[in-house]
Amino acid sequence: MKKSTISPWSWIKLQAHRALAKGGWYQFAFYAILVVLLLGIISLGFSFAKECKWAIIDYQADGPVSAAFYHLFTNGGENKLGNMPDLGWLITIIGVMLVAVLTSLFTNSFDKLAQRYLAGETHYKVKNHVAVFGYHEMLPGLLKQLYSSGYDCYFIIQTNKVEKARNELARVLTKPQMNKIILQEGDISSILDLPMMRIQKSREVFILGEDMMLGVDSSHDTAVLQCLENIVDCIPAPAIDEDKVLCHVMFEHHSTFAVFQHTDLNNKVLNKLAFMPFNYYAMWARKVFVNDSLMPEASPYLPLEGKTGVGPDSEDHVHLIVIGMSRMGVAMGMQAAHLGHYPNYVNNPKCKTRITFIDKKVRDEMYHLQGSMDAMFQTASWRYVNAGENDYGYYTERISETPWKYPLKDKDSKSPYKTKTEHLGKDFIDLEWEFINGDVENPAIQDYIKEVAEDVHTRLTIAVCVPNTSHSIAVGLNLPHVVYKKAVQVLVYQPTGDSIVSTLSNSSISGFAPYARIHSFGMKTDAYDLTLVRKLVFAAGSLSSEGAPTLQEMLVADARKQLKKASKSKSAAANMWSNIYNASHMWTKLRSVGSMDGTIPEDMVDILGKTEHVRWNVEQLLTRYRPLLETEQREVILGGDDVKNRYKREERAHLDITSRERLESVDAGVIEYDPDLVKKIPGIYKGLKSLSGDVK
Repeated sequence: MKKSTISPWSWIKLQAHRALAKGGWYQFAFYAILVVLLLGIISLGFSFAKECKWAIIDYQADGPVSAAFYHLFTNGGENKLGNMPDLGWLITIIGVMLVAVLTSLFTNSFDKLAQRYLAGETHYKVKNHVAVFGYHEMLPGLLKQLYSSGYDCYFIIQTNKVEKARNELARVLTKPQMNKIILQEGDISSILDLPMMRIQKSREVFILGEDMMLGVDSSHDTAVLQCLENIVDCIPAPAIDEDKVLCHVMFEHHSTFAVFQHTDLNNKVLNKLAFMPFNYYAMWARKVFVNDSLMPEASPYLPLEGKTGVGPDSEDHVHLIVIGMSRMGVAMGMQAAHLGHYPNYVNNPKCKTRITFIDKKVRDEMYHLQGSMDAMFQTASWRYVNAGENDYGYYTERISETPWKYPLKDKDSKSPYKTKTEHLGKDFIDLEWEFINGDVENPAIQDYIKEVAEDVHTRLTIAVCVPNTSHSIAVGLNLPHVVYKKAVQVLVYQPTGDSIVSTLSNSSISGFAPYARIHSFGMKTDAYDLTLVRKLVFAAGSLSSEGAPTLQEMLVADARKQLKKASKSKSAAANMWSNIYNASHMWTKLRSVGSMDGTIPEDMVDILGKTEHVRWNVEQLLTRYRPLLETEQREVILGGDDVKNRYKREERAHLDITSRERLESVDAGVIEYDPDLVKKIPGIYKGLKSLSGDVK
């Protein structure tokens, strides 16, 4: 990685501006240095004049004015002008006035320079730096991670909140780290403010947007996309892919994030940037549920299945209850849908992962999800429960008795994928969705949560995702008592800080810790997990290579290069995200077979391959692909790969979204793909441990 540098003149300017901005003795010292330099220059000038025959001021000159000035600056204590007192007084008065004017001029100039620096209006020539657009509260933590991982470079941060950014960064970063931070005032969506960021000379870009936009309906994503477009317009296309600028873009809305994960970007972007979108809420959900330890107690958060894996013969099933269908709540549900897949479903289709959303406005959010993932709800089982309250009491008294909808089986189902021939096969989705309309304080909902927690075969996780911090704590502390004894964990969304929940979770009464299973999450200052991101990107790149990677390949690999490979083509970027989701599930697979060293027994490869295919089915539906209709399936079988690829490209319809048994009939050529991916896991795991320094 090339060293980040700053030009000598810019370095001098930067140090001078920082000294002036500190004020007090720093500013006084700066003035004193300038006065000494000025007097030194004058002294040298007169010394030069004394020695030069052609000098303007002659030491022996008869002119009284030149002699007066000369003696004033070189030997003011000797009375050479005793016979001209009026001229001496005039020179003294002019000198005092000149010094006063110069002092005022310098003082005002220095104050303006200090103010311009503090306002982020000064610019410096740096290269191989990291450019950051927008200030978000997670930025200090992100910078701290980047510095600790070897990023010894300059960071230019453009924001319209320079003072706030400087104060908050100074509280977190060390003095040497702050010396590498350059703050620039500007609007991230304005192309006029872009040149000062020196994008063409940068090594990496983070487009975060401004913090004030998050959490409300705002123009955050619009501003971020405008910033991306401006960057693309101002930089040339590199000669090789490795020279592309790596560009991380944060989207606020999950729907926007999902679109840019899997929708083809235009060549204008792909030819110039290695594009890596991420979502603040999805990042936190991944941080909570993706546990990269085979001994989960080593992590602050447990995986969905808890401390032990769900084995092939287990009768247990995972259940996530999300209270509050906020953006964070939806992100937690989506992440659980990507990860909640276990081998016992292959042996017992009743062991489905259940995701429950509880909210008094759940119907609107349910419609939004069903509209954005229509194929998911036309194939997976789901139910809506109205547990609201009216003048006569609650609508539903026993939630568990509410019937489920089975789109592929119900007689009154209008799903286009329901056919007499069952052309998609049976049991190819191991997920079920539940939407409960009502307040969590509703007795019927409280009874349902208690019933779920008491089920010995349910591994329950509750995520309280109410946006209001105090309300979220109140809900998390007032669940049925059995939850705190039986649940895997209770997660409480705390965007502004985790001090209250941390204190409660670590407290005990007579040796018993009633809230030990409660954990806070979602803090703005701790959102980005650089280590996990690099592990997943690295593993994803390894999954896409030919065969299991060797240890040497692992040791020399670079996660940044893997990201840049994803920008070579449109399909490669989409495949990269599919591999990232696959990599996220890697540790779940290992725990499900009881592996403690990353190895997988040969007799477990087949069942894990079948589990992987079910996981992939759900992933495709979550990313807005759909299965083929019966007539389309026949057309593709007869037409071959060309027709198959056309449906994928134009219709986002995939032939392989079927049961594993049906796949053998419709696309037998890919049947070994899932087992091959499973066989790569031990090599990837060993390589990751080696890169972390855990394997000697």
